[in-house]
Amino acid sequence: MTNVPRSKRTRFALPAHDDHRAVEAIDALLGPRAEPDAAIHVEERGRGRAGATSTFGGLDPRLAFLDAVRREDERVRRYRRPAAVAVLALIASNGGTGRGQEVERASWQLVEATTGTVRETDRVSRVAAGRLHLLMPETRTRQAERVIERIRDEWEARMASAPGGVRLLCAVAAVPPGDGVTTALERADGVVTARAAGE
Repeated sequence: MTNVPRSKRTRFALPAHDDHRAVEAIDALLGPRAEPDAAIHVEERGRGRAGATSTFGGLDPRLAFLDAVRREDERVRRYRRPAAVAVLALIASNGGTGRGQEVERASWQLVEATTGTVRETDRVSRVAAGRLHLLMPETRTRQAERVIERIRDEWEARMASAPGGVRLLCAVAAVPPGDGVTTALERADGVVTARAAGE
């Protein structure tokens, strides 16, 4: 029991759970973070998904990915936590007739490079041959860009001995609380498509 008179005690009340101030209020109540926001979960990068070495390379089935998108939309909207998405697409850099086979061969190298680099909590979905969607909770745009650069480096190392007929295009987008994950993916998809059209 405190010795401070009741009239002089500080009262603390949390805002409603859907009020964006709730996160700041809870953080203030719990005290300062033990580490800067930029360092959160960084040590988990590179561990890869649990199924990264399986037949399907640690990919999420499409329905599971869409369910993760729905849950992340709700989390970002309610708690104003950061999230980022990325689109990775392989395109043939020549007009040869075998370009579809080249992209397909390079695609599984990209899957392995991606699922071996991301965290267990990141979601990876193959939406088409040579095209991946990534959902990265608790990740700011700059952090996501560094992850994508690591994936690119790993993919290029795997493809070093392969014919150079395929290029990797990437785009990253933040997930604003008002827009949602789907809008961010559409924005990143648009960037990749525009770059591919300009090739």
